[in-house]
Amino acid sequence: MKIITKKKIKKYLSLLIPLIIIWDYFYDYFRFLKYSGVLGFNKKQKMIGAIIASYHVVEKGLTMPDTRLGFGKDNLTDLIDKCIYFIQKYGLPEPQVEHAIAVIFEYKKFHELNNFVLSNDILNKYQELDNFTLNQKLSTQNHFTNENYFESINSSFPLFSESRKSIRDYSDKEVSMDILQKAVALAQHAPSACNRQSVRVHIYSDKEKVQNILSLQKANRGFGHLANKVIIVTSELGVYHGLKERNAGFVDGGIFSMNLLYSLHYYKIAACSLNCSFSMQTEKKLRKVCNINKSESFVLIISIGYPPDNFKSALSVRYPMEYICNIHE
Repeated sequence: MKIITKKKIKKYLSLLIPLIIIWDYFYDYFRFLKYSGVLGFNKKQKMIGAIIASYHVVEKGLTMPDTRLGFGKDNLTDLIDKCIYFIQKYGLPEPQVEHAIAVIFEYKKFHELNNFVLSNDILNKYQELDNFTLNQKLSTQNHFTNENYFESINSSFPLFSESRKSIRDYSDKEVSMDILQKAVALAQHAPSACNRQSVRVHIYSDKEKVQNILSLQKANRGFGHLANKVIIVTSELGVYHGLKERNAGFVDGGIFSMNLLYSLHYYKIAACSLNCSFSMQTEKKLRKVCNINKSESFVLIISIGYPPDNFKSALSVRYPMEYICNIHE
């Protein structure tokens, strides 16, 4: 009779690991498919998410260095339709939908102030939306000078934290590698799972490479060409070994990225977070352009630069704390 040793048992069990991982990924797959909006907006929260994403596109357009008049016509009309549908189905108030409507009317006012006549089909959409809103307020995007934007960097943490915004306008002043290395060193105080420190930081200064990176990211149209440098935050998969740690790198990388954004703000560097939600094909192209190891997962791209003397940033209104905070006793 053959004796099954502990070594052989471990070997047989190791053969099951890929199957267990696949099973866990299928769990993620079906849960995302069911509860996200990828298959449509048949639930209230899914519709709110779609509205937020659409109104933020309008906000960004209103804060661009050189806003193109008449921008985003298709997105605007689609946003109005979504807001009307939401009001008909779910009613108001809903903080994010109310803000979306305020942004929609800010868009109209902005074009009136710039003597730009919107097309009749858009004006008809506004009239349609008017029928569902009363005493509608306009939003106003943030306006800063270089001086007042950084005035709270040495203040208490609440003031410091509230003062940081995503900035999409940069001057041609060069950001030194020395100051960036100081910001990265400061960000290293971020916690990580079991002190694994999976995060890797890649800084790119070559203008052609920076633009190649941003052209693949795509969500930086209208301001990416102004970026002085680009930072890419990744997470090294090699430091994780547990079957249930498939998302740990993104958690650690996200915590580090927020710390890095605060550090950049402390050193008076303007920054804008750009997501790494790529298709497989785009990720492969980006990995090749950036010369980043396959063992590193993309977490975040950050465009950076010094801000000009005067600039704008999107309001990006937050929910009231009570809306997101659940107390369980």
